[in-house]
Amino acid sequence: MDAVTDSATGSNQGTGRAGLRVDILVFEQARMYDLATALEVFSDRSDRGLPRHDVRLVGSQPRVSCDSGATVELTGFADVPDLLIVPGSDRRLGRLDEEELAWIRRAHEGGAIVAGLCTGAFALAEAGLLDGRRATTHWRFASALGERFPTVDVAADEIFVGGDGVWTSAGVSAGADLLIHLVESVFGATVAGAVARSMVIPLRRSGNQAQFIDHEVESSAAEDFRLLEDRVRSKPYEDWSVARFATELGLSKRTCYRTFASLLGTSPHDWLIGLRLDVARLLLESTSAPIEIVAADSGMGTQDNLRKHFASRFGLSPRDYRARFAPAV
Repeated sequence: MDAVTDSATGSNQGTGRAGLRVDILVFEQARMYDLATALEVFSDRSDRGLPRHDVRLVGSQPRVSCDSGATVELTGFADVPDLLIVPGSDRRLGRLDEEELAWIRRAHEGGAIVAGLCTGAFALAEAGLLDGRRATTHWRFASALGERFPTVDVAADEIFVGGDGVWTSAGVSAGADLLIHLVESVFGATVAGAVARSMVIPLRRSGNQAQFIDHEVESSAAEDFRLLEDRVRSKPYEDWSVARFATELGLSKRTCYRTFASLLGTSPHDWLIGLRLDVARLLLESTSAPIEIVAADSGMGTQDNLRKHFASRFGLSPRDYRARFAPAV
């Protein structure tokens, strides 16, 4: 299911400042990085006009030790939240207490979005939420997930997948990608972009980007791509071609194609379409410009072209997106 159509309750949608009720399930040997990522994404930024979330660290015990050795104080399970985040644990791989697994099931049955970060997918599978679903996890554990839970369709080469209220992500930074994706599904691109910028996440990635990135290429080229992205966003309506990308990056066309695939997990054309759609969404949220102007200013050209790509990517028409996410006048 598309991000836009898999959201939490309507009272929190749009640009209203009400935030989400977020539970983070913490247990013995939970992965501290996943916990910290969730806390950072949903930290209080209300002084910057962003939604203020009600975040609780919950568990079956009053106090647990994470994999880093840090001790975390917890509250017990109470009302079902809007979003339940389940961190991973490379040591436990989903073998949680029955009370913890029951809370995952209860949250899902109560209408919460449930997100398993990294090896948190094992906990969702253990709780029965992934039966017959596509799911992902850190690539090192993907085969183990499939072998242990044969009813799960493991998408080992994607950074996050999900829908219908159940989501999983791959390792490390993919958890942040997923959680910002969920923020965007509820509050729109403007809020999600502000959160990403505050976290200094330079390149927002879609779920179907490959996990396997050549980090030598990434370290040497990421800054050039960030600068290119800034230039394209500032003038998305200009004639951006592979030849121009190659010139801007100081690469041959062939190397340009290869670097896009390695660093961003996509083609130059799809990357450009994605950026232009991002610009279009921001214009729809922040201006009352007619759709034909949004299409032209975002580089999508015509209304028909904008509608076609918008519906394909987000499952909504531009007008429906504006009605859903533009601030009330």
